[in-house]
Amino acid sequence: MATKDLAARGLDVAARSIDLLTVLGELSNQASPMYQMAIDFARWLEREKLNHWQLQSCLRLARDLVQPNDAGLQFFSMVLSGSRTRAVGPLFTQPHGSLGRYLTKDDHLRWMTSTISCLFEYHSEGFISDTLCAFVMQSNLARGQKPLSEHRLAHHPMRLEVKPVINKVVSSIWCNVVNSLGIEQMSGSVLRLPKELQDICPRGHHLESHTLGLAMSKICDSPAEVIIESEHLLTNLTLWLVLHFHGKLRVVVSGATVYEKYLGDEERRIEIRTKRFCDSNSECKSDSEKPMFKMYTIVGSKFDAHMLSGMYDTQMTIESVPRARQPLYKSPVSYSGSAASLSLKLLTRSAAKKIMAWLLDCKVEKNWGNQLSFRVLHDVNSQGINLTVADVVRKVPLIRNMDWDVMDHAAAVVFMQRKAPTVDEWLDAELSEDEMMGTSGTSEYDEDTPVELLNYFSILHDLYAKVRQSCKCHVCRSSKRKFHLNQGCLQRRVLHEVLFYIAHAIADGFGASDASSRSAAQIEADDMGVSRILLDAVDPTRQEINWHSWLNTASRVVLGCPSLDDLDGASSRDVHYTEKMNFSETKLLTTSTVAVQFGGLAVIAPWLELAAPISRRGCFGMIVVRGQVGVIANGFDGSSHFLAVEAETAVTQTLPTEETSYFVNSFPKKPELPDSDITIPTDHSEVSSDYILVADGQTLYKLLMRVSSGSHSRLIDPSLAMLKLSQGLPTLTCHHAKGPIMRSPPLPRLLKTYAFEDLLGRWSAVSPPASNDEPTDSETVRQAQWDEKGFEVPTPTDHQRYSEEAKPNMPSTYHCSFGLDTYFKYHVALALALDHVAIANHGGSCMNCALESVPKMKALDGIDDPNHDRWVINRTADATRSRPKEAILQAPVSKGIETKSLKRLRYGDSGPESEAQK
Repeated sequence: MATKDLAARGLDVAARSIDLLTVLGELSNQASPMYQMAIDFARWLEREKLNHWQLQSCLRLARDLVQPNDAGLQFFSMVLSGSRTRAVGPLFTQPHGSLGRYLTKDDHLRWMTSTISCLFEYHSEGFISDTLCAFVMQSNLARGQKPLSEHRLAHHPMRLEVKPVINKVVSSIWCNVVNSLGIEQMSGSVLRLPKELQDICPRGHHLESHTLGLAMSKICDSPAEVIIESEHLLTNLTLWLVLHFHGKLRVVVSGATVYEKYLGDEERRIEIRTKRFCDSNSECKSDSEKPMFKMYTIVGSKFDAHMLSGMYDTQMTIESVPRARQPLYKSPVSYSGSAASLSLKLLTRSAAKKIMAWLLDCKVEKNWGNQLSFRVLHDVNSQGINLTVADVVRKVPLIRNMDWDVMDHAAAVVFMQRKAPTVDEWLDAELSEDEMMGTSGTSEYDEDTPVELLNYFSILHDLYAKVRQSCKCHVCRSSKRKFHLNQGCLQRRVLHEVLFYIAHAIADGFGASDASSRSAAQIEADDMGVSRILLDAVDPTRQEINWHSWLNTASRVVLGCPSLDDLDGASSRDVHYTEKMNFSETKLLTTSTVAVQFGGLAVIAPWLELAAPISRRGCFGMIVVRGQVGVIANGFDGSSHFLAVEAETAVTQTLPTEETSYFVNSFPKKPELPDSDITIPTDHSEVSSDYILVADGQTLYKLLMRVSSGSHSRLIDPSLAMLKLSQGLPTLTCHHAKGPIMRSPPLPRLLKTYAFEDLLGRWSAVSPPASNDEPTDSETVRQAQWDEKGFEVPTPTDHQRYSEEAKPNMPSTYHCSFGLDTYFKYHVALALALDHVAIANHGGSCMNCALESVPKMKALDGIDDPNHDRWVINRTADATRSRPKEAILQAPVSKGIETKSLKRLRYGDSGPESEAQK
């Protein structure tokens, strides 16, 4: 195929074009404008354990082998689109500087990105890597001679040179390009066959990898007219032609022309002649067990049948699975026999829908702890509980309205509650010596396996009874009725498909629109954390839904990433959340996972946006974004720069709130003087915030939020605001908030009011009172007049004054904030009052009613201890969503920062000082 320049048809792509071979040569030239890109390449080579000579050699061999056509240029424009934008709260995203995107900008090598991306529609990484190796080697070695056989290709010295690089390129393009493009971006004519060609066969028929690579090289050097003849449409070759052929493509099926289009201005023609259409409702038929294809070319006045021929739809192509993104709930699991397969599919879908519907209808209540979680209640007669799991997730999963019900499950019992065993029952349990040995070394994590679900979900028992009759494995045929999760067992496959649908329903509830591709083998090998989620909900010793577990499953479905527990640093340094007893113990403080980055795609917790209203309803959700996550950070010279997550796979967690007890103890806040006028004005103070991403390992990043106001500056965990709201923060309302009331509420022993600047430095570290002695003097509290605009500083009047001696059973101290005028201030106050007994006033209650309501509040442990302090967080009725002053990206990365990157590249993490000591 000619290497004609297509820049005139894609000006946007051409304007951003580069030459990767030239970039690699700029590693030693700091003055070059491509120096920073060369540094990025060097980091990628170091991470992938390749040297730049190896990469240069492979890229030279692949240079200008083919050029994409106009359809390919549309794909490049889609890949290169995007700019730096705010994702959620402090986190921004920018286009990921991956190898796949850099290849897209190189006019001589961009065919690699388009070829690899389109083949992911049908095949996996290994198949595509072998195809590209065959294409590159055949194009460089044949040169008009007899092509290399499959055996010679596999053992040729050139393969040792190009295969490692191509493996890395294929993996990078999947992770950063293909997996980050949603289905809506890949539909239509880009990376998908045109609709008329898809209708020929919905399943697809494919050439083997080495044959496909040879066919691609033949077509690039083919004469003016080529005819490809086969019984079925060769979909992988046809899709590649749609994106890379520059002549006239014609497809004829059973004598009917179904597709004819000029894909370029070259005077060449390719005609694909197919014998039959395939039925979408049944298996594809064939006249031969080993279907063949032939590639002809016209030589003079006759066809030359020796251009290329071979088999297709072999075991290699059948085992290869597509890796492009898939719709939710699309399972690749299949069962032998069309009738049996349909029956099992209906049963697994129905069971998954029943279990998920039961889970969504479970009532939940607040859960005291240091993790975002809710306690699950299995008592259907629970009074006063109106919150369910369906209210906690971001959206209603589509599975609830799918027509997946079967008559066999119409009256099935889904859940069977089981009480926790007593010590005597556990000691009396008859366990064999092997079972005792097997359970002695297990932990709670090890017990969260799919087989444990049989103890709680009766509907799974009914499903296994039907499946067991069809399974032919030795376990199902034995007289023992115990269930074993053996590889290859039909019961195991059915169980894991049920969990697959539940995992997609969880991701759907979090807000996902599609899913990363998974093969049937991957589904059978891993439950994506669904067993832990279900056991958390039903186990009598736990009975909760936990943010970390649900985010783990949702992110794995959407991103295709490993488990958060398997990622380095994600939770290996933290104990299990059920082992943490008291949040007030600082040594057990843990942080929350707020973002997960995997290649060119990331998910972010929506409640990280503190400048907007957040609620516990819908708090189990995520925002899916394309690009590289990062923050805008201030530099020492007053400039700012984009600080990104550099790792391809990374978890971002928050840092614990900074301790200020030394300041509070050294400079205690004085309570309001007796008989003084106490006002609750609106707080209009200025607030600024900045954010820092700190690497705490290869794949773990810590997010620091620094809030400053007046003379105070503090590091705060932003996730604590959502945690406080999840615990059911009471809200005050009354009917006379706008007018004075002549009533004497019970007064606290001490009353302290805080402007935002003051609470920023003091809250969450307030010292307990020195003694519980009753104050001798009464305290006068004057009510502030409130209106629809929020808090207003009142004018003192005599008839508004009231006083009453503090009663001995009143709380020690009331801590009242000023009327906070922004949601950001309000959420910061919530985060600082996490382990305090707090109540919120959104401008709907007068101070009289507020002071009357506070003594009725219960402490965090559920015991109404009168010596516990009480916190009242006041927010104006018209609170705004204005953001605090933030860093703004004013200039590109300075030269000093680039030099620092060089030092890190040269010396590693140790730095030059450590290198000198060595």
